[in-house]
Amino acid sequence: MVSDGGETAVQLRREGAGYAVADVKGDRSASASVAGAGGEVVVGLAGGDVAYYGLELPGARPEQMGEMVRLQAEALVPLPVEALQLAWRGGRGVNGKMQVTLAAARRERVRTLLEEAGAWKPTVAAPASEGLVWGGRELFGWGAQSGALLYVGGQGSELCVVRGGELVDAVRLEVGEEALWEGQQLVTAQAQRLSQDLRAAMAGEQVAAGQVWLASPGDERFAGLVSFLREHGWSATVAEPAMERLTSAGGLSRRWAYERAGQLGLALGALAGPESLLNLAAELRGAEEEVAPRWALPSLQASGVVLGVMVALFAVAGYVTDRAELARAEATWAAVQTDTERTRELREQALRQAVARRRVDPLEVIALANGLGPKGFLLDGVEIDGKGQVTIRGQLGNEKEFFEYQEALQGQAGASKVRGKMEGEDKKTKKQKFSVTLAYEPAGHGEVE
Repeated sequence: MVSDGGETAVQLRREGAGYAVADVKGDRSASASVAGAGGEVVVGLAGGDVAYYGLELPGARPEQMGEMVRLQAEALVPLPVEALQLAWRGGRGVNGKMQVTLAAARRERVRTLLEEAGAWKPTVAAPASEGLVWGGRELFGWGAQSGALLYVGGQGSELCVVRGGELVDAVRLEVGEEALWEGQQLVTAQAQRLSQDLRAAMAGEQVAAGQVWLASPGDERFAGLVSFLREHGWSATVAEPAMERLTSAGGLSRRWAYERAGQLGLALGALAGPESLLNLAAELRGAEEEVAPRWALPSLQASGVVLGVMVALFAVAGYVTDRAELARAEATWAAVQTDTERTRELREQALRQAVARRRVDPLEVIALANGLGPKGFLLDGVEIDGKGQVTIRGQLGNEKEFFEYQEALQGQAGASKVRGKMEGEDKKTKKQKFSVTLAYEPAGHGEVE
């Protein structure tokens, strides 16, 4: 959030083609966004408190994706999943894979924020960057579906990476207004630093390269910064708040809208429905499941392989590493006597990395099983036990395809002891059912250092 507005809430409600806005002050220790009279109350989690991960998962029904996302989080996030609050959103499908944005924050940090904002009775805790994206899209008129939104704050800036109109990553940059300008004069060295930081932050992002929308309070200095960025290879555009869409009894300034862009955006997201935001507080608020994400579910077919109803169903039996592996990882930390938070984090990270190196990734196996199937192949399910034995169940056109499929599996790196059998015709699909068992050693299998 560019500014949290102090200990206030920004209240937003629809009024005609625009929105009526009010600052609500009170004896609170945290800011909030309120959508509509008696509606959702949203608090924003600062950018540095949230980590983002881009996932590509096999196409499946939304209700199947939650467990798949959690499995990926276990492998990617260097903290126990039990200590985290996760929120995720499914996007478009590409080549049979679903692009998913995962946001992760420490559970204790989210809980503390909710407690600090307790008097507001918040119902949603979302990344503040979500608010910046909603504010930029709905109020600042940025026209790009993909690219970067840059909000320059007093002592730092927030870079929001956007794909398909939705947040996929956010980065805090150290350069802010105080460093960028001396009076009305742009400080060239600081502008160059900002440009370099932008380039470094965007290096790994697969979005519209070089496209930056710079939010502005209508200050001419920002137009000068855009000119500088253009001279240094950026396709930069100024985005100013559309004040005609906002009304208030006390009147509003562009600077006010700019400084509260994050709060206004969170309220806009809540007006569209709490499921429109990455809600990191869903489970803490007593929900039995995560808030259902919004989905864009195209018809998914990859290389002629039909991703059937059962494509992503897998049963993980005894999905743990062996005891000897854990013992070796434990021994690595035997000499460490202090119990500081950092030490505990490092220890947990080492243990989880040791486990990740040994266990079989269900998504890797699903991709392998699907990728080797001929046209018309149906994958019914995958089972994995704790010793790396995999059972693949599916349907093929005939016996010849079955033996060719077995042979292809046997030729894969990490696969051995491939054994299979035909199990008769499926009455509905008229295809031949089969099962194949194999021993599978994940890529990167090795000793703990």
